Amino acid sequence: MERLGKQDPNGIQELFAEEIDWYVPGSDTLSWTGRRTRREEVAPYFSTM
Repeated sequence: MERLGKQDPNGIQELFAEEIDWYVPGSDTLSWTGRRTRREEVAPYFSTM
């Protein structure tokens, strides 16, 4: 929560495993929705969101 509060997407990303199974439902036209499978996809999600 601290990293989220500081808007630190790279810090948040560090908390995730290398391989993830994360699905954000929504429209294909929204870049922050969809499936993510790698840690490197976490920071861009929080930057975009």
